[in-house]
Parts: sequence; C-alpha cells; structure tokens
Amino acid sequence: MDDDIEAEVRRADPDRWLASRLISDAALRSDVLAVLAFDAELARVRAVVSEALLGDIRLTWWQEALDEITEHRPVRRHPTVEALAQAIQIRDLSPVLLSSLIEARIEDLDGVVFDDPDKAMAHIDQTSVALSALILQILSPGTDLHAVQAVSRAYGLARLRLAGRLTAELALDWAPPRIRDDLAAGAGAIKALPVTAFPAIAHCALTQGLAKGRELGPLTKRALIFWASLTGRV
Repeated sequence: MDDDIEAEVRRADPDRWLASRLISDAALRSDVLAVLAFDAELARVRAVVSEALLGDIRLTWWQEALDEITEHRPVRRHPTVEALAQAIQIRDLSPVLLSSLIEARIEDLDGVVFDDPDKAMAHIDQTSVALSALILQILSPGTDLHAVQAVSRAYGLARLRLAGRLTAELALDWAPPRIRDDLAAGAGAIKALPVTAFPAIAHCALTQGLAKGRELGPLTKRALIFWASLTGRV
C-alpha cells in the first residue's frame, strides 16, 4: 500500500481508517484502504471545484477510470486507480456499489440539504451502506451484505445530521429516533458476522456519540472502536 494513500484515508476518513487498523492481514487491509481512498477522492471533489460543472467533469473521470477497470482495459496511471484496480480484480468487488459512490457525489455537487427522509436514506445507502458492503466483500466474501445495512445507516445518518445536511425539522424530529431504531435493528445482525468482518462496521461504534451533535476526539474514537472490537457490539 502506497503510504500516500493511507495518509489520505487517515485525513479524509479517520473513523473508517481507525476501523481498518483492526485488520491484521496486510493484503486485506491494503485493499480496504484502496476502496476508502477511492471514496475520499470522490468526496473531495465538491471541496476543490468552483462550480458544479467542473465537479461533474472530475467525477466523470473517475467513472471512466472505474469502467476501464471493470471492463479489463488498461487503467490510467494514478495511485488510487491502480490500487483500486488490484482490489477489484482480486476481491471481485461490486461495480454497482462502486458506481453508487460516484452517483452520490454527483448529487452532492449542488450542496443539497435534505428535506425528505426517503431521499436522505437513499443518499446514505449510496455512501455509508455501500462502503460497509464493499469492505465486507473484501473481509468476508459471501457474507450477506444486509448484515451491515442497519448500523451503517445509523452511522451515515448521524454524520449527515452533524454535517448540517438535514433540514431543522428532520434533524430534530426524524433523525434521532431513526438512528436509535437502526442501531437496535442492526444489533442482532452484526452478532452473526464473522470476527474477521467486524472492521467493516467497527466505525459505527461512534454513532451514538455523533448523534449527540458533536464531533468526537481522537482518543475517544480509538477507545470506542477498540471496545467495540472486544465486545462485538456498536
């Protein structure tokens, strides 16, 4: 794994980077970081462009790069693209899930504040849930992807709320009980996960803290994720 890729993931997605530290197998962790680096590249587009059209051009570049990989054509020279190509080829990752990450970032270019619960959940499914499912495909091939859905939705919703991406009404009245319900619904499902698959959702141990409306400190995050890995609960 390129040190620059790991550094980018650590900067852009510290929660999932911490969870990835639980993966003892170096090859598996390298492929997980490749997927997270891909998502980090997509997420940063909105921050670096001055208008939506330029962002759309950048995201189209990433979709074309993904198409090259999945169609077994020569891939463009870019550290994240090359790392992702290796992960896709070895782990048989879902092109649909990978494309959903791009589709969600296209919608993000307009800076939408969600006022509809269904649209908010659709966005979460395309991002938070898709990422957990992709990591699960790497760590535990053949495991039912629905096992990570509920807790990943809870985490994604807590993050969306903290980022100010929900209207006040949804943030105050809909999101808190929905987060609690999804955590409760997912508790049984993740008990059935193999131990090796737990890093796919270990970051969801931060959900209850994030749902209180504040970012957590690095030491708190480490402690919560470590405790979750010992107990198997988020």
